[in-house]
Amino acid sequence: MKTILDPENTNKTPYHSLLERMTRILCDCLFILPVVLVPIVFTSFNTNTIVMKETILQVCVCLLMLALPLAIRTNSKSANRSIFAGWPRTASLLLVILIGYLYISSTWISTHPRSEHEFFRWLSYLLLALLSIVYAADRKRYFLYLLSTVMTASAISLYAIGQSFEIDFFYQDWDRFSFGLEGVRRVCGSLGNPDYLAGHLIAIIPLSAILTLFYTKIRRGACIIITLLAVTALLFTYSRGAEAALFVTGCILFASIIILSRKNPQLIRLDLSRRNWATVFAVLIVLCGFFGMIMWDDISVTLQRIGQLGEDASTLTRPMYWRGALSMWEAKPLTGFGIGTFALYFPEYRPQQLANYQSFKEFYVEHAHNEFVEILAETGIIGFLLYGFFFLLLTGKVWKLLLQKNDRENLILLGLWLGILSALIHNLFTVTLRFTPSAFLLWSFSGVILARTTTVKKASLLPVLKKKWILYLILLAAIPSLFIFALQNYMGDYQIRQAKGWISELSPEKTQQFNHELLEDIFPALYKGADLAPDHVESHFLLGLAYYKMYDYPQSIESFEKLELHQKDFTSNRLNLAISYMKLSDLLGGNSSLTQISRQTYPLLARECMEKAIEWLERGIASDPTGPDYHHFLGRTYYYLGDLSKAESELREALRYSEQRPFEFIDSVNPSPDIHAFLGRIYFRQQKFDESAGEFHQAVQEIQRSTDRDANSAYTRDLLAEINRYLYEIQKAKKTMPAP
Repeated sequence: MKTILDPENTNKTPYHSLLERMTRILCDCLFILPVVLVPIVFTSFNTNTIVMKETILQVCVCLLMLALPLAIRTNSKSANRSIFAGWPRTASLLLVILIGYLYISSTWISTHPRSEHEFFRWLSYLLLALLSIVYAADRKRYFLYLLSTVMTASAISLYAIGQSFEIDFFYQDWDRFSFGLEGVRRVCGSLGNPDYLAGHLIAIIPLSAILTLFYTKIRRGACIIITLLAVTALLFTYSRGAEAALFVTGCILFASIIILSRKNPQLIRLDLSRRNWATVFAVLIVLCGFFGMIMWDDISVTLQRIGQLGEDASTLTRPMYWRGALSMWEAKPLTGFGIGTFALYFPEYRPQQLANYQSFKEFYVEHAHNEFVEILAETGIIGFLLYGFFFLLLTGKVWKLLLQKNDRENLILLGLWLGILSALIHNLFTVTLRFTPSAFLLWSFSGVILARTTTVKKASLLPVLKKKWILYLILLAAIPSLFIFALQNYMGDYQIRQAKGWISELSPEKTQQFNHELLEDIFPALYKGADLAPDHVESHFLLGLAYYKMYDYPQSIESFEKLELHQKDFTSNRLNLAISYMKLSDLLGGNSSLTQISRQTYPLLARECMEKAIEWLERGIASDPTGPDYHHFLGRTYYYLGDLSKAESELREALRYSEQRPFEFIDSVNPSPDIHAFLGRIYFRQQKFDESAGEFHQAVQEIQRSTDRDANSAYTRDLLAEINRYLYEIQKAKKTMPAP
C-alpha cells in the first residue's frame, strides 16, 4: 500500500500535497533553528550564556535526529535528487570513530564528571555534522541555510556595532564592559565574550565575501554590506588572533580565486566595465576614509595592541600555556589525560614563571589558548590524528570538486571551506572551537560541504540510508541521553548561579534572621546544582564560602577539600582551606587571643588545625612560589605556633614578593600594616625592642598612607590600640634594662 511517504506514489490528493509541503517546511525550520537560535539567544535567565547556547544546540540536535526519516523522504521526493550520490562513507566513518574514541576517553581514560560534560558537548557537534549531510542534500534547503547564516551574522554584527556606541539592552555597567582590556570596551554581540564573537564572525566573513562573487546586482550589494558589517564588528572585538586569521584567510582567498580563474576565466564573473571598476574603487576609497576618521580611535587601539605583542601579559603567557599543554602530552602521548581534563592536570605541568604574569586568584587556567595542543593534551595523538584527517579529507573533497567541475555554485563551497580554515587558524591562539557559539559553525559547515561535494547523476539518498537502519537506531538511542544531559546541565547551572546571587546578599550588616533564611535557600540550591551538574566545580567553592560565612568551619573545610579533589589548585582554594583551618583552630583554642598563645599552651586539636593550615599553605607555595599571600598567612601560622624564626622569615618573604606582585586575597586591603605589626610582636617576644618599635612605627605609617583602609573601622582602631600598648610596654622595658 502506497502512502504519502512513498517516493513512487503518484496518486496525490490536495491533502497529500499539503502534508508534504508541511513536512518539508518542518524539516527546513528544524535545520535552520540552531543556525538562528544558537548565535542570537543571549540569555538573561540566570544562566551562563554558553550554557544556554549549549542547551539550545543539544535540544536542536535531538529534534533533528527525530525528524531524520522525514528529511530523508523529503530529499528523495525532491525534484533535484541529482545533487546527492550517496553517503560520504570515509568522512562519516571518521566522525563515527571520533565519537567512539571520545566516548572511550570520557569513560575509561578519564572518569571525571568534566569528561562526561565535554563528551556530550562534542557529541552534539559531531552529530550536527552527520545530520547536516542529510538536511543540506536538498538544494533549496541548502540555500536557505546560507541565507539564514549570513543574515544572522549581519544581525549580530549590527548589535555588536551598537554596543561599541553604548547601545545595549543587557549590559548597563559600561565601566566593567572591557573584558580584560583596560580602558577599551571590547564588544561581544550576543555571544557573551569578544573572542566567541570573533570566532563566529571569522567563519562567516569568507563565506559572505565569496557570495559577493557568486551573486550579482542587488544580492551582491547585500553580501558586500554584510561582509563590511562583520569586518567592522570584528574590529571592535580587538581580537588579534582573529585579525591575523582574517589576513591569512584573505591571502588564501585571493590565491584561490587566481588559481580558479586561470583554469576557467568564466567561473568568476564580476560583470563590471573599466569605468564601473573605477567607480567602485573611488567609492571604496571614500568609504574607507570616512569610516577611518570616525573609527580612528578604535583603529589606533588595534594598532597599539598589535605593537604590544611582545610586551603584554596576554601574549607573553600564551607560550607558557602551550609548553604546559605539550608537557602534558609528553606524559601521555598516545591517549592523553582524557577529554575535558586539561584544567585538572595543567597545574602539575605549568611553568613556574607563569605566576609572575597571572595572579593566584585567577591562576586557574581553563584552556591552553591553542585548540591543537589542548587536543593533544586531552586526547593524545589518536584524537589529534582523527581530528586532522577529517579536515584534510574535507579539504581534498572541496578542491577536487573545484578543479574538476566548472560550476559557479561550487564557489560557495570555497567560502564554507575558507570559513573552516579561518576558524582553525584563529584557534592557534584561542579555543573558541570548544564553545558552542563558534564551534557549531565549524561542524555545521563541515556537514554541508560533505553533502554538496558528494554528487552524481540522478541518485537517491533513500536507498543508501535504507541499508543503514542500524545507524538510525543508534541515533535514536542517543536522543534521551543527550536531551536529559542538556536539561540537567542547564538546571544545575541555574541553581548554582541563583545560589551565588544569594550568597552575595549575605552580610554581617543584615539581621541574623535574614541571613539564616537566605542560607536555608542557598544550601539546597547548591546541593541540587552539584548533583545535576557535577562538573561545575564552582558549586563546591560556593558551598565552602556559604559555610564559612555562617562560621561552620568544619563543613567549609569539607567543601573546599571536595573542590580540591574535583579541581586541583582551583584559584585561591588552598588558601581558603588554610584560612578555614586557622579559623577552626581559633574556635578550638577557646577564641582566645592567638597572639598570646605559645606552643606549650596551645590545645592539641587547635595545634593540629594549624599544622593542617601549614600543609595547605606549603602546597600553595609549591604551585605559586612568589605569591605574597601564601607567605603572609604561613608566617602568621608559624607565629601562632610559637616558631618565631620561621614566622619572621615567611613574613619577610611576603613583603619582598609584594614588591613584585600585590597582595590579592583580602579584598583590595593592603595587609602590609598587619605584617609589620606581626614582625613587631615577634621582635618584642625576642626582646629586640628597637627592631620591634621600628616595625610598629612602620605599621602606623602604612595605615596612614593606605587609601584603602578605613581609619575608623573597628579592626584598624583595635590594631592601633594594640600597637600603642606594645610601644608603651617597649618604653617600660627599655627603662628597666641595665645600661650597657
